[in-house]
Amino acid sequence: MINDDIIRLRALEPEDLECLYQWENDMDLWEVSDTLTPFSLFTLKKYIETCHLDIYTTKQLRLMIERVDTNARIGLVDLCLLYTSPSPRDR
Repeated sequence: MINDDIIRLRALEPEDLECLYQWENDMDLWEVSDTLTPFSLFTLKKYIETCHLDIYTTKQLRLMIERVDTNARIGLVDLCLLYTSPSPRDR
């Protein structure tokens, strides 16, 4: 978990499913997320179950953004690994 006095970034949890479902299927947000079709609850549930995998494998890290004072979910951030030099693990 990463946080300061205002926000925290944390891994997705199963309890985030409904929120993620609403945001991912909000057509007003599709332009910024490059989404073209709706996501099912089943698909998002499976995503949450596997999003903990290593960033070198999935090439993406998605974190929930929460307010520290209220624990309210306010957004998501996706960190994408577009290119890496050889990993120290590969040496």
